[in-house]
Amino acid sequence: MQQNEELERKLAQLAATFVEQIPARVEQMDAQFALIENNQGLEAVEGLRNEAHKLVGSSGTFGLPEISRDARTLEQTCLGGANVEAISRAFDLLKETIERETASVRARVEAAPAGAVASERGSESRTVLILSADEAEKKRLADQVRTHGFAAEVDAANLPEGGCFAVVSDLAAASQLTDVPGLDGTEVIFIGDGDGITQRLEATRRGGASFLARPVDATALLRRLNALADRRLDEAPRVMIVDDDPVTGQIAQAILEKAGMTVRLTTDPLKTLDDLDQFVPDVFIIDLLMPECSGAELAAVICQDERLVDIPVLFLSGEQSAERQAEAMAAGGSAFMAKPVSGKVLIPVLGSLVERSRRIRGAASRDPLTGVFTHSYIKMQLGRELSRVDREKGKLTLAVLSIDHFGALNEAYGYAMGDKVLRYLAASLNARLRRTDACGRLKGAKFAVILPDAPPGEAAALIKDIARTLADMEVVEGQGAGGLSFSCGLAENVKGLSAEGLFIEANDAFEQARGNGGDRIVTAKTKTGGAGA
Repeated sequence: MQQNEELERKLAQLAATFVEQIPARVEQMDAQFALIENNQGLEAVEGLRNEAHKLVGSSGTFGLPEISRDARTLEQTCLGGANVEAISRAFDLLKETIERETASVRARVEAAPAGAVASERGSESRTVLILSADEAEKKRLADQVRTHGFAAEVDAANLPEGGCFAVVSDLAAASQLTDVPGLDGTEVIFIGDGDGITQRLEATRRGGASFLARPVDATALLRRLNALADRRLDEAPRVMIVDDDPVTGQIAQAILEKAGMTVRLTTDPLKTLDDLDQFVPDVFIIDLLMPECSGAELAAVICQDERLVDIPVLFLSGEQSAERQAEAMAAGGSAFMAKPVSGKVLIPVLGSLVERSRRIRGAASRDPLTGVFTHSYIKMQLGRELSRVDREKGKLTLAVLSIDHFGALNEAYGYAMGDKVLRYLAASLNARLRRTDACGRLKGAKFAVILPDAPPGEAAALIKDIARTLADMEVVEGQGAGGLSFSCGLAENVKGLSAEGLFIEANDAFEQARGNGGDRIVTAKTKTGGAGA
């Protein structure tokens, strides 16, 4: 009962923080709708649609399904074109729902125990506080942050009740941070003149998580904010228990779930690989002695799969023989613990194994230049997602894109500048993707983006938004927007199409976009016969 009450409080806290951000979102939507009423065309409709799309997923995540439903209706209405009356009706309905549902959330929060919300505020906020005596720098950084989906505030007195997600502060203004309430635990990114160890030491001693030298590189700042967002949104540790004794397995499962872990219990070791098609863990807990397949044998089988070879295996067993334990470790085990084991011992060990597992897999699967997934990993991820959407009869869109005339860019400005542009594009992609999406670098300036549960129309709108961001990038600082563009091919999964087949479809559409002059999006022909640019 107490655990259920704690869960309800947690959900109420997260929803409250989200609700605090909704008025600002509605203001942005009102501004877009005003443009539509003034006959500003499809670009204004697309702007409103983009804002509605953001509400669809975020509202559902925070337990506000009615807002998510009506935001989806508005999004779909905008996709139908610039019918002002239809859009107005859908928008009015959404605002009514927002008013009703947010009032309900506030009532739930007021009913929660005192202090419950305050302890969590700021953890889900997307507001970045920017402090600098240089007004031009402050405005430039705020604009960069907003461009990539974060909120920005330049006055600590105007921070939302949910606090802030991160602080970007001039090192000279570090003393001001002590006067800002609610910053405990908030990551601070200091900026300053020079890039020597003296400045970095001062930033570290003042509690800074990182330091950026002036002029602040937009890509470096965005990557730090993206990394922080990833850490804040890290899902619970995922554990697969393989134990032929259901009671023992259920006890371990209950202990771990109480500690906030996501657990899959498999009582038949011969079905482990089948379960892995639906649940890929951060760590395995395997009983060493099982009749049809020993734990050591199962670990050896697991290590034969390249997808699983880096996932640590913790053996839990009543086996006391040092020789047997050594055999188990030689078969691929990372740790061994004798039964019975208490949660106080098991949970810290698992936490350490999970952290190590995620770091190793993260480093191995990431492109060192851009930070997105590697070519091989993104193809493997596409195979997993296709298996999932096929089971669930869902939809998926694959995007293949590349910067236009990238060779000429390298020739004109040098390879270092080309690398900078690639990092910026990768960071822009990551900032806009949902948690369920994935982005990888195929080769050179070519990227692939997996968008589950998104039809080509939604995918195209997202890609267009990113294209505008790339076009606004200053290739050479102080010389204005560089006008960079990219070509993109989209392909939607159809029944029976393999991951390789989908890549071929998307790549063919990409080649068509590039062959037609670039700076465009082409959707591959599907079973409905649709294609577009």
